[in-house]
Amino acid sequence: QALVVVGSAMSAAFQFTLPPLAAPGATLRIPAPTGETLMVPVPETALPGDKITMQKQADGSWEITGMVRPTAFASDGQALGPATQYGQAGAAPPAQAQAPAPAQGGYASQGGQQLAAKPRPKGPIKGPLGPVRPRPQPAPQVPEQPGVAVELLSTKGSMVLDINPSWAPLGAQRFLDLVDSGYYTDIAVYRAVPNFLVQFGVSNSPEMQAFTRIADDPLIGKPVVKGAVCFAASGANTRRCTICIFLGDYSSVLGKNPWETPIGMLRESYFPVLDSLYTGYGDIPQCNGGGPCPFKLEQQGNDYIRAEFPQIDFIRSAKRI
Repeated sequence: QALVVVGSAMSAAFQFTLPPLAAPGATLRIPAPTGETLMVPVPETALPGDKITMQKQADGSWEITGMVRPTAFASDGQALGPATQYGQAGAAPPAQAQAPAPAQGGYASQGGQQLAAKPRPKGPIKGPLGPVRPRPQPAPQVPEQPGVAVELLSTKGSMVLDINPSWAPLGAQRFLDLVDSGYYTDIAVYRAVPNFLVQFGVSNSPEMQAFTRIADDPLIGKPVVKGAVCFAASGANTRRCTICIFLGDYSSVLGKNPWETPIGMLRESYFPVLDSLYTGYGDIPQCNGGGPCPFKLEQQGNDYIRAEFPQIDFIRSAKRI
C-alpha cells in the first residue's frame, strides 16, 4: 500500500496519509524520516485519507499527536477548506455557543468556529435558477418500544439510562452488547466539557478491537437534549464503543445526521449525578482544551489518566437492571 510520508531526515515529527484499506485496530508499518520503521495502530476514529501526525518523544518513542481530515463541509454541503486537527471527539463541537453543524467525526475550523468534517453530500444539484435542494422528508413514525434500563456506576454515584431500541435499533443493540460484555468496566470519562457533554468508551484493552464499526440507524426525529445518550462517531457508519451523554439542549445543532441519533436517555432523577462529574480539565487537546488526549489514552490506558488527570471520573461498571 502506498503511503505519503512528509517530513525531513532530521525531523522529530512527520505526517503520513492513511491508505484506502486501513481499518481501525490494524497496524501499519510506517517509515519515519529518521530511518526507523514504526508499527502504528490505526486510531478508532481514523478514516482512509486522514493525515496522521507522529511525534518523537523525549524517551525515543513515537506517539500519534494529531489527525487532519483533508476537507470539511458545512451543513449545506459547501466545502469549507482544510480541516484542523481532531481526535476521538466525534459526536459534537466544543461548546454550545460555538456549535454549528456537528460531527464522534473530526472538526474543521473557520474563523475560530468549530465545524464538522463530513463526507461530501450528493446535493445540491445546480439548476438554471441556482441550487436545487431535495425537499426534506418527514422522519418516519416508529412505534415506541419499552426501554432497557442500564445502570452506570460512576465514581460519583449510579446513573440509570433508558435505552430504547425503537429509536436506534443497531445503536441500542451495540450498546447493550458492550454492557453485557463488561466493556464499560473502569472506563475513564476522558472528555467532560461544562454545559456540553461527558464522553467515555476509549480504552487500550483488547476488547475494544473486538467491536467493529456498525451501520447508522435512520433518523426518527429524537432530539439531542440534556440526558440524551448518543454514540460518538467520526462520520457515516463509524459508531463503535464511545458514548456521549449531553449536559444541555443541543437539538438545534445535533441530531441532524444518522450517526448522531440518540439511543436513549438518562433518567431525569439522575441529572445531579451527571452534573457532578468533573469537567474542570475542559475539552480534549484536539478541540483546543486542556483535557486528556484520546490517542494517548488508547495507547497507554488508564495509567495515563491517573498520572496526568487525577480528578477524571470513571465508569466503574455497567449492567442491565
